[in-house]
This record gives sequence, structure tokens and C-alpha cells, in this order.
Amino acid sequence: DSGIVEGSSISIHYDPMISKLVTYGPDRTSAIERMERALDEYVIDGITHNTPLLREILGNERFRSGDISTKFLEEEYPKGYSGGALTALQKGELVPSVAVLHHLKTNRTPNDDSVNYVISCDEEKVPVTVTLQNGKYSVTFEDI
Repeated sequence: DSGIVEGSSISIHYDPMISKLVTYGPDRTSAIERMERALDEYVIDGITHNTPLLREILGNERFRSGDISTKFLEEEYPKGYSGGALTALQKGELVPSVAVLHHLKTNRTPNDDSVNYVISCDEEKVPVTVTLQNGKYSVTFEDI
């Protein structure tokens, strides 16, 4: 615990030992759901970490059912983990958020108005319209 200080170099062989996140629940499903929430709120600055991989594993049906072994990663990610793909639902939640944030950053006039943008999401170009009306934003776009 005392061997790491600001500016230390952490080998990939030791990064899982830097921080532990433990959750519990009355059953496996409850504990996994609590872990999902905890990982979604977990903040690690300054070092590369494996939180996205852990979050994806928690959504894996085989893991959720407990049908795992020490070969789980090798079997589920035979080519290694290269990041998860967003689901249509996740894209549908992410695109409007990004559009409004971009609008707030680039459009300094808080007048009722509609502005068109194109958001890149997983190499798709998504045309969106951000509308400000009576202090409320709405975003329209085609299904992704």
C-alpha cells in the first residue's frame, strides 16, 4: 500500500492491485447490479484501467449465470478485449446528450432556436436537430 506515490509507474501486471471494488447483495444478481452501478460511478484518473472490460463482463449472460471458469476471458475474448460496441439503446441515449452538450459549448445565444448537427457514433454519421424552446432542449434524430 505504501509503494505507490504520485508519479509512480504502474505495470499492467499490478494495476488490478491498486484499487479494489467489492459489492454484495442477497443473491448473485443483486450483487452484480450493485457492481454495475458502482462501476458506472467509479472514477480513476491518471492511469489506464480495465473498468470498461469489467463493466462488459458484468453484462455477459454466462458470467451472470455463474457459468464461468478460469478460462472465461480466453473463451469470451479469444482475440483480446478491444472495447465494447454500443447497443442501439445506448446510442439513443448518448446521441442527444452529446448533441446538447455540443450545442451548449458552441452556441452562445440562448434564444429559442433550432440548429442542425451531425454526430459521429461508432463510425455512423447521425444528423440531429437541437431545439431550444422556452428554456427546454429537445433533440430529434433518425433511429440508429
